[in-house]
Amino acid sequence: MKYTIEDIIDYLNHPDFQVEGTGFLEYEIPFEIKPKDFLDYAEQDLNSNLPHRFVNALSNAKRALECQVVCLLDVFGLQKLAGKKRWWFPSKIDALKKVGILAPRILTKINNTRNLLEHEFANPNSEQVNDFIDVVALFLESTKIYLENYLNFIETAWINDKTMNIEITSDKIIVDFYYSENETDEGCSSYQISISPETDDFYKIMELYHRKTEKIY
Repeated sequence: MKYTIEDIIDYLNHPDFQVEGTGFLEYEIPFEIKPKDFLDYAEQDLNSNLPHRFVNALSNAKRALECQVVCLLDVFGLQKLAGKKRWWFPSKIDALKKVGILAPRILTKINNTRNLLEHEFANPNSEQVNDFIDVVALFLESTKIYLENYLNFIETAWINDKTMNIEITSDKIIVDFYYSENETDEGCSSYQISISPETDDFYKIMELYHRKTEKIY
């Protein structure tokens, strides 16, 4: 028996869908300076007496945001593609929106402050920098669960003589269906689907996966 992307979607949307087993990823940030460190530096810069404190604070807040985004893409199996396609920052943010982990208010705030990211030689004022640091702090806080304890594997309950496991890996989604050939068969057969982040199906499944599992955190 063969299964398709539509079977995955139907299974996740089934009224009897239930998670029976979980696996969590404890992501280790691969950078010497972490996003929270950069944000702390930004706060320190902002409170200094240096004449260029706003420039320094903005630069470090930008690094905090960009570092967190890279880590999130890595967790969701998108960082390799981002490197391959040479995504700019807006494309990275759009990808996080499409996998369903950015709240609309955070996305709006990030978009509203995008000019600060793109105009390297502008001289920011106190209000702009304070607002941007607040946005970055909100972003780091709202997404830290995905780096500290990401639910990257689920086992589901049997529905209509089949069950489904989903695993989010570093470069794809792996879905395994297990099904009984007949009622008297004590064993079961399996069918695996791999979903590449270069497909629209990847984002469909990721968004639905996050929506269906958000209450587990």
